[in-house]
Formats: sequence, structure tokens, C-alpha cells
Amino acid sequence: IKFVQPEEKGNDFLLAISTPVMTRVRKHLSMDTKMIFIDSTGSVDTHDLVVTLFVVATSIGALPIGITITGSKSEATYTSVFKLLESLSVEIDEASKLNPSIGMTDHDDALRNAIQHVWPSVTLLLCLFHVLQAVWRFLISKPSGLTKDSRQEFFCNKRRYANTPTILLSRRDR
Repeated sequence: IKFVQPEEKGNDFLLAISTPVMTRVRKHLSMDTKMIFIDSTGSVDTHDLVVTLFVVATSIGALPIGITITGSKSEATYTSVFKLLESLSVEIDEASKLNPSIGMTDHDDALRNAIQHVWPSVTLLLCLFHVLQAVWRFLISKPSGLTKDSRQEFFCNKRRYANTPTILLSRRDR
């Protein structure tokens, strides 16, 4: 566990947690961790803390490499979080330094910008779950123009044929 209280404005604190399993993953599977999945959940407590989970894709499945708890979802905080996680990896073993080729996230600009700042050569992908979640949230909103009774059928039947949100919406009346 590492606790840091950065001086930069907007960074209340950073807490990085690496369990023994996470430490072993970073040490023994370092050559196998080129794809990283990052997901944050915020505002789940009275202090509006942000919990971020880091998971890597390996030949034996997805394995956790770290958890952080912060006081903000700002780009500066995320940048500090990634650097802290990277330094934890180097402390374990220089060879286990994080340098992902691919990063998968939701569409959080602060998160994605921070990833590219720390790992400039990373290719960012959007998580399909989060894309479909955003589509569903749109469909249940008034601007979609769909009635309550038609939303689920529309979502299930039309989403597999649409390559873009524009195409999806153009098919709502068919």
C-alpha cells in the first residue's frame, strides 16, 4: 500500500493497493501484460472517493494488477495514479514496469488523456459494455423519441446491425 498526498491542485490524495496476488501477477507475467483494462467508479460514498481497478489480459485470463482510491477523477489525478502504479511495478522488479500497448476504458476524457500522457504509444479502445450502456441510457431518455414499451425490443434487435449511433437512430422507425 502506498499513500501519496500530491501538491497539485485537484489531487486530494492517492492510495495505491497491491495485494500479494497482484504483486505476483506483475512480477511473473510482466511479458504477458500488454493489454490493460482500467475502470473507475466514483461517488459511491459520502466522501465522493474514486475507486479504480486495473486488470491485464494474460494468456490465462484477465488478472488484477492494482487498485487505487483517490479524491478526484481529474486528468492530473489519473496521471499521478498511473505513475504511482508504474513505480510500484518497478519496485517489484524493473522488468515488470508497466508499458501497455493497448488500453481499454470507458469514454472518460480525463482518464484517456492521462493514459496517453503516461504511455504515449498506447492504443486506446472503448469498452463495448460501456458503449452499450451509453446507448441504453440514451434510449431511455426523452430525446431518443422511443416509447417505454419499444426501448428493449429496439435495443436488442437493432444494435447488432448498427455500426454508428447515427445508423442506430435512423433505424428506430423501421
